[in-house]
Amino acid sequence: MQATPSTTTTRAGSTPNSAAELVNTLFRRLVAIKPGWRAAFTPEEIGTAKAEWTRAFIQAGIEDWAVIERALDELRLQPGPFLPSTGDFIALCRRAQLTHWRVPTEAEGFSQLQKFFGPRGVKRDFTKLNPAVYAAYCRLDWGLLSGQPTPVQRKGFAEAWKVVLEDIQMGRPLPQPMPPERQIESDERALSKEENARKLAELRAQHGL
Repeated sequence: MQATPSTTTTRAGSTPNSAAELVNTLFRRLVAIKPGWRAAFTPEEIGTAKAEWTRAFIQAGIEDWAVIERALDELRLQPGPFLPSTGDFIALCRRAQLTHWRVPTEAEGFSQLQKFFGPRGVKRDFTKLNPAVYAAYCRLDWGLLSGQPTPVQRKGFAEAWKVVLEDIQMGRPLPQPMPPERQIESDERALSKEENARKLAELRAQHGL
């Protein structure tokens, strides 16, 4: 009879703090969710398999147990008794992160940001933006970009959006907006003609225009 894969001891509710611990804890959960592991590995092969999963997690930059927990939540509902490949599980981690943050499409995020900004001088509640959209906003000089043609705005947003999606998929924390009463509207100050010309030149150079 084949033995269940051995794992390191982890207290209930604790968070593993290394790739090896992540994989050990993950395998303990996987064997309960997908009992078909017995058909895939002999006891001798388990150590090799766990070493490969550890390498894959290091390569993919997965180091947050919360990311894995969300992937396990999805895996638990998928049919089939067999373990996923490392690549399939990492892809599941990425998708689970986007689902957790309710990430819109790039086009939806850009539209949300455009509609969010009304007349100047209006106090804006950034907490009402999708967290991913707010994170993209934080990477943009929207005070200057908002006065540019839509294609320029869209290109700037696309570049920021790509970085934000990577941050989400890797489990990196997103910036948290302050409530309106604590916000300082830094983009309300009118720029001088010289400042505006300099920032516009920087923006055009940045986006190859």
